[in-house]
This record gives sequence, C-alpha cells and structure tokens, in this order.
Amino acid sequence: MNIKLENGQHVFFNANNPHQVIENPRKTTLTAFFELCSHDDFAKTLYFHEVPSYYIWNDSRGWLKRRRGKYVPGWPGRKMDTAIGRIYTMHPNQNDFCEDILHIERTRLNDLQFTFSDEIFNRGLIEIEDKVVCLSEKYLTEFGMNSPVRNENASDPFEFSIFSFLR
Repeated sequence: MNIKLENGQHVFFNANNPHQVIENPRKTTLTAFFELCSHDDFAKTLYFHEVPSYYIWNDSRGWLKRRRGKYVPGWPGRKMDTAIGRIYTMHPNQNDFCEDILHIERTRLNDLQFTFSDEIFNRGLIEIEDKVVCLSEKYLTEFGMNSPVRNENASDPFEFSIFSFLR
C-alpha cells in the first residue's frame, strides 16, 4: 500500500485541469478504505494493512472483494488470500524514497536545511526490509536487492534481533 504523511497526498495536474483535480481528487487506497468502511461491515473489522488480504485494488473502482482464496469463517461469501497484489518500487536516488524519515530528522534536529544522506537512505532500506521480512519471511537479498547495513549497537530491538539473526 502506498502510505503518505498527513496531507502528503500526491496530486498530478497540468495547465488544463487544476480546478478539476482540486474538485475531484483521485482516490488513494487510504481514502478509499475510509469510504469502504462507511458501507461494508466486514471492512470495519479490519486494520488498513489487512485490507489487501480481503480486497483487491482497482484504480478506477477502489477496493473490490476478492473472488479467490479461502472462505472467511462467519462471513459468507467473503474470501481471503495471502497474495501480494501490488508492490511499489522506487529507485533509491529518488528523494521522496525516505521523505518521512527526513521529515522526522528535520523535526528532531529543528533544522529544515537537513538533507538526505546515506544514513537516511539506509534507515529507509532497514524499514523496507523489516516489512518484507514480516510479510514474506525473506530478506531483500533473496529478491536480488541490496540489503541495508545493520548496526549491532542498534537502539531498535527489532533491528538488533534481525542483525543478530543475519550474523
């Protein structure tokens, strides 16, 4: 799922359509989730990150019930699947790759001039690998990608446990 910071939704427009884009912004997976919860009792029982197991994303129609998978007990006709339907990829040279980490560091340091560094990109890679490990129980190297540099003196217990496991 594509998740952004508060008010960080990407908006694409050109000289011919700014009013249309403002009046009818494109749905995001998150805004469509809120809409889904307004009329779907089953969706109300889910956390946002659980939605792809029970619904598929359609850019023009929003979240649609899965038609394949195992039936969900207590919810007739509802199906669940563990397939990952969409993975967002981004080259590490793109600055918005670690925008949230940069924002946190700028706030922590009270320095709006603080900029991207190898450390920021590595922290982003650590977060991505941690999520991938949770979803697939595989490390980035198993997908042919670079693995982050882990610190054995890490303050984050999860990072330290992964580091210890990798050694």
